[in-house]
Amino acid sequence: MSTPQMHAGLRAAFLALTAAFSVAVCAVEHGSVGLCLFVGLLGGLFGGELIAAKLEKPVCKSIERRRQRAEVYPNFLRWRSAVEAYEAFHRAVIAEEQRVLEEKRRSEEEEERRRDEERREREEAKRRQVEKREEAKRRQVEWWKTLDGWKFEKEMAALLQRRGYGVRKTGKPGDSGVDLVLVCGSQKIIVQCKAHGAPVGPGAIRDLYGTMLDQQVHESWLISTNGFTKGAYAFSKGKPITLLTIEQVLFGKLGCREVP
Repeated sequence: MSTPQMHAGLRAAFLALTAAFSVAVCAVEHGSVGLCLFVGLLGGLFGGELIAAKLEKPVCKSIERRRQRAEVYPNFLRWRSAVEAYEAFHRAVIAEEQRVLEEKRRSEEEEERRRDEERREREEAKRRQVEKREEAKRRQVEWWKTLDGWKFEKEMAALLQRRGYGVRKTGKPGDSGVDLVLVCGSQKIIVQCKAHGAPVGPGAIRDLYGTMLDQQVHESWLISTNGFTKGAYAFSKGKPITLLTIEQVLFGKLGCREVP
């Protein structure tokens, strides 16, 4: 309905209501039908116009607002549905992004663990190779001859320990020249290590024998990288002193127990 049509309908309704009210009041007060109809006609014309002038605009505005709301409400519903659909889509996008990020994080962690494992395996393989090379060097007589006195004592202690002996390093002032003390069961052996560039002479053998008597030890060894002189062998004969070259230690059957 257009606004002019709405105004005309309201005006007609106001006129009819005013006329009916005037006739009813007149009938109650005077009881004359003709007079009341005349009064009702006049009241309807003038009163209806007056009431219509006062109420027409507010009523029309109210009706117009309701009509506009009736037109806007479906649009509001469509807008709200669109917002809800967008929010649902946005939540789905965020959930997918979080899933992708979580998968990426797990993949990176797995890749990092794999790299760490590969690095540890490489390091272990490298360590085994180094140990293998070092062990191969330790089986070479020439390598032992390149060691200084301190390194020779250290490596000899490790070798004898692998052969099953209990080993205690001394090599301190007041030890009477004893470098190692070996224990094999109830047996105690004192050891001197000589990393000399020349064969060991009888003087070192006499010193070791004096240490044995002083410490009341029943067996001693003297290990040399370059062997012994004839005088050394002659002095040690008949005494509990064993003269050992590095070849005899490396390739002999020396050991407290069978080495695996």
